[in-house]
Amino acid sequence: MSSIFLVWACESFEFVEVLPSFTEVNKSHPSIDSCGYRDRDFPAIPNWSSIEECYENTHNRTWKPYFLNKNLGFLIGGDEVILRTENGGSQWVGSFAGCDCVTYDAQFVNEQIGFVSMLERVDFPVEDFIHGGFLKTTDRGISWERLESPQLGVPREVFFFSEREGFAIFNQYYVRSNQQNRDFLAKTSDGGLTWAEIEGINPLGSSSNELYFDEVGFGYTGGENGIIYFTEDYGNTWSEISTNLNITAVQMIDAQNGFIDTYCQFLKTSDGGHTWEVISEGEVEAFHFFDEKKGVILKSVFTYDQGDYRDQCRAFLTTDNGGQTWNQGDSSFNFSVSGMDFIDQNRGFITNSGYNAFDCFRFIKVQNIDLEEPTFYE
Repeated sequence: MSSIFLVWACESFEFVEVLPSFTEVNKSHPSIDSCGYRDRDFPAIPNWSSIEECYENTHNRTWKPYFLNKNLGFLIGGDEVILRTENGGSQWVGSFAGCDCVTYDAQFVNEQIGFVSMLERVDFPVEDFIHGGFLKTTDRGISWERLESPQLGVPREVFFFSEREGFAIFNQYYVRSNQQNRDFLAKTSDGGLTWAEIEGINPLGSSSNELYFDEVGFGYTGGENGIIYFTEDYGNTWSEISTNLNITAVQMIDAQNGFIDTYCQFLKTSDGGHTWEVISEGEVEAFHFFDEKKGVILKSVFTYDQGDYRDQCRAFLTTDNGGQTWNQGDSSFNFSVSGMDFIDQNRGFITNSGYNAFDCFRFIKVQNIDLEEPTFYE
């Protein structure tokens, strides 16, 4: 299951070395006022260790991690490139598309077969919407090919059960016409070659929305107007939960337990969404729960009002009782995530893109300190 964070069509790929090395980030620096580490450094997750790798000259990329296990993983979100690692991020290789495109989301059905959604930067008619599509790999992400599917818009979130069956959230964004933009959920039964829209579902179009299914058929996605859509039969039928809240992101653990973020509160339910309990006040930027009790959030713990803008002092907090109490780690000035992916309760990967030409892109491995292994990652 991917973590929640708030904040293409090519024929051939070249296999090249990218991001060959990294520079260590020095954390022995003075604090800024009461806000822990220096500007935009990684704040500590309580009771977790971390290894941070800082890559320069990649500040314009909004990478987010997608890992199948502790070794095999990908960085999605770059222009014309998908990055791949087989050693937990110590080295990366990239497949270049050779076209003007941006990748959005990834889903593998096994270690060999995977799909990536993307946006194509191509010329389009005045009355048309922006185009997108899917890339597919059958060799662990070493090479990718574009699927020849009809233009329905830009697929953002994607989830495949098998090589043939899956769902995707599409955005139809009209640039120069008066037609109304819209988001919709669609299903494929032929590996992404054709898609059928699911009527009556209006998903959130933001990048913080999640489309997720578990191994027994339970799935969900966030919707407009405070609605959460869920299924218990792999998407054959859908029901909805009306929260009457301004939802920005949602994570359901199962049909009874879940968590939502609004602009100013973080809430949980334990009765299928009939009632919601506030478990944290303030702005939450990213969160992930491993079950109904254990989770981690990144939130603003203090705001510096600078007049025209606000600087945020952010910290990671963890809970093991469903948010009844929180353990706060060291804070950091203006740290922001572009992606967060935990592969289990003990290991995860976090990305933080640079803000300007003087920043670096940070890839961070995090591991529970109670994990009984002699090495961090191999």
